[in-house]
Amino acid sequence: MPNENGDLLHFSFNGSNTLSAPAQPEYFAQFESWIDEICDAMKLGQNIRAQLQIAADEIFTNICSYAYPEKDADGSISLACSLRPTEGMLELIFSDHGIHFDPLKVPPVPNVRTRRKGGFGLLLVRNFADSLKYERRGNNNVLTFQKKI
Repeated sequence: MPNENGDLLHFSFNGSNTLSAPAQPEYFAQFESWIDEICDAMKLGQNIRAQLQIAADEIFTNICSYAYPEKDADGSISLACSLRPTEGMLELIFSDHGIHFDPLKVPPVPNVRTRRKGGFGLLLVRNFADSLKYERRGNNNVLTFQKKI
């Protein structure tokens, strides 16, 4: 639905503008299905679809792995998806209430051959995004991945 300026469209999944799931890897399939539905509805090509899926998988996996260090933590991940038609941008907005972590402050991995243990997924996310923003809102980490479509 467009906002008051008519320049933002929200996608819904089962009637909700946000999809939330426990921060456990087996729940990524729900996010993957929703992204596929959006790509189908927008008739996006396979290349953009793959980039969105890989980026979402990496972000989801990192939140599952690091945001909630206590194994019994009641962690969750939320995904909102919006389209900014005037900018031609699709955005995936991930949020969690885990420990404060700004992935954009992690130094970029120069390339695959010189990478340290870890960091390759973040390199992919950075390369696939046309814009990547992080902010801490209260007790939530919010990462916005934007892709020109």
